[in-house]
Amino acid sequence: MSRTRLQTKLSDKTPVGSVLFAPDGCSLVISCKVNLHFLDATTGVHVRLLETGHTRSIEQIAFAPNGQQLATASCDMTARLWDVATLECTVVLHGHEEVVSCVAYSIDGFLVATGSLDATVRLWRAADGRPMCSARP
Repeated sequence: MSRTRLQTKLSDKTPVGSVLFAPDGCSLVISCKVNLHFLDATTGVHVRLLETGHTRSIEQIAFAPNGQQLATASCDMTARLWDVATLECTVVLHGHEEVVSCVAYSIDGFLVATGSLDATVRLWRAADGRPMCSARP
């Protein structure tokens, strides 16, 4: 979108929770409440909508380094992993006792880290959501 305006109107007064470019730079993902909007990053055209199944707002989104998986962190105390090609939820990560406020992938994409208002950080295997460890900073 160099020197062009983002012309997509998501909906009136819908708060934006998080925004993230795909690793290839071609797509922009925007979280609005419990939904994800996929936009063409060059034109700003709305391409896809994902109704995530989260029951409370999405706090953060993250792409795996290869761009094939996406993670969402939510106020519903879960994180979810998504297959980007099919937009299917592959894993729901349960274990936090408060809002999951942040999510990130390891540089090799093997692990997903989640942070929560319960003062814990949890590591999960990205392939299947298996819990790896939990810590309090």
